Amino acid sequence: MAVVFILGSGENVWPQEQQLLYGIHRRGEKVGELSYQQKTEGTQTTYAIRSDVKVSMVLSFRVQAWEHSVYKNNVLQSSSLLRKVNGRERTNRQIQNTGNKITITNKNKATLEKDYVIRYGMHCLYSTEPLTQTSVFSDNYQQFLAIERLGPQHYRIKLPDGGSNEYFYQDGICRRVKLKSTLFDAEFVLHTLKLQP
Repeated sequence: MAVVFILGSGENVWPQEQQLLYGIHRRGEKVGELSYQQKTEGTQTTYAIRSDVKVSMVLSFRVQAWEHSVYKNNVLQSSSLLRKVNGRERTNRQIQNTGNKITITNKNKATLEKDYVIRYGMHCLYSTEPLTQTSVFSDNYQQFLAIERLGPQHYRIKLPDGGSNEYFYQDGICRRVKLKSTLFDAEFVLHTLKLQP
């Protein structure tokens, strides 16, 4: 799923870390968790997201996802996205910044090259409210998506598959996400926030 930060004039030599833990709810019942970590050291920031969801509809399924990305001087250097459904790999995508282009590799096969710089990806949405951003890069869809402001601290991103995500913020941190998809609707609710200077 879906981000950069503002650095002061001097380089920050002390590591800064932010950890967020969300409960994933469907129809009022907790069906999984999403853990998020952002760590900044100097001019480099690393994001890591891990989620695990178990849902029963007509059939039961378990979706596990791992995302990792590295930014340097607010520009994406590399990212990876791995998603499994019932233990089978569904998505395995890497993005690499080669200097003047990005290279996207899918399941170690097809490689695409794009001529743009990524400064704000979906993963940034959890720790940084998009106050001035008008679009966000999606590793999953391999494209920029428009950010629509619905009200104070409330934003929506429409997805190419017909779904959408709504993000709700307080003090610059995403507190809640409402997901609408073709399979089911869900809500992420922040229940643990750890900030380390």
